[in-house]
This record gives sequence, structure tokens and C-alpha cells, in this order.
Amino acid sequence: MVLFFSLLALQLLLVKVLSPSPWGLLAFSCWGLLLGAAVSVVYFYNKKRKREVCDVMGVNLGLKGLQHLLGSLPTWLSYTEREKVLWFNYVLEKVWPFYDKGVCKLVKTQTEAVFEQQLRSLKVPGLKSIAFKQLTFGDAPFRVESVLVSDKQQGGLVLELDLRWCGEANITLAIELSAG
Repeated sequence: MVLFFSLLALQLLLVKVLSPSPWGLLAFSCWGLLLGAAVSVVYFYNKKRKREVCDVMGVNLGLKGLQHLLGSLPTWLSYTEREKVLWFNYVLEKVWPFYDKGVCKLVKTQTEAVFEQQLRSLKVPGLKSIAFKQLTFGDAPFRVESVLVSDKQQGGLVLELDLRWCGEANITLAIELSAG
């Protein structure tokens, strides 16, 4: 308010000092009003545009909205709830020979113990033992296609993995029969 009155006083002082003609004063006042109206229109247009941009930036656009804004999306960009884990698949390819040996050893020890226990309890006549002669899951590791972590279940998180395995497993069972 103080600024308004000081600007008004400055204008009245300039009118007194410069003493323009009434027609000149009227012409420059009209030009000033037109210029002020134009500046205010531009100001409010920019303010409206900035508000719209801020509203857009604050909203989760989704795949269609991004495509509309950017024109086309890069091929590496995946905008889904499920995440691609290409880096994890790369690591799996490198450690698969070691992992395969460890998993095969674990499966072999656990299942052979179960085979032995079941043979003792069932007492199948003529069957002495069942064991793995050869066990490998092949050269191709399994691939993790996508991962989804969800907290919709109360009291915990749910981790969903989409796995794909196209390996050539080589599993040979050795069944030992008792003579006679």
C-alpha cells in the first residue's frame, strides 16, 4: 500500500515537473494502459502454463502419457509394475557353472537320503538302493524374466519372480537290485 502511494506521488511530481500537454498526457496514459494490459495477459498466461506443467510433473503419467509427451520411448525403458533384472541374469550366466555344481550336490544329498529312508521303511523286495549316477542341470542358467515386490499383504512383503529355464538337464538314476 505504501508502495502504491509513493508511485502515485512520483507520477504527480513528474506531471508537475514535465508539464505535458493534456493530449500528450492522454495519449501516453492510453499507451501505458495498453502496455500494462498486455504485460498482465502475458503474466497470467505464463502463470497458467507453469501451473499446468507442475500439475503434469506431479502426476504419474503411465506409459501412454510418457509416449504422448516424448513422442517415442527408448527400447530400454520399461514402465511397468514388474521390474526387468537384466543385470541379475548377467551375473547368473557368469556364476552358473559353480551354482549348478552346488545345487546338484545339494539335491543329490537330500534326495538320496530320502530314497534310502523310504527304501528302509517300505522294504521293497529286490530293490537294494536308488542313487544318482549323473546329475547336472545343463549349461544354460535359468533366467529371471521379471520381479514384482508388493506390500498389499498385511504384515509383510510379497516377492514374485517369473523364472524361465530352458536347460538341458542330464539326470541318470542308478537302481541297484539285489540278486535273486
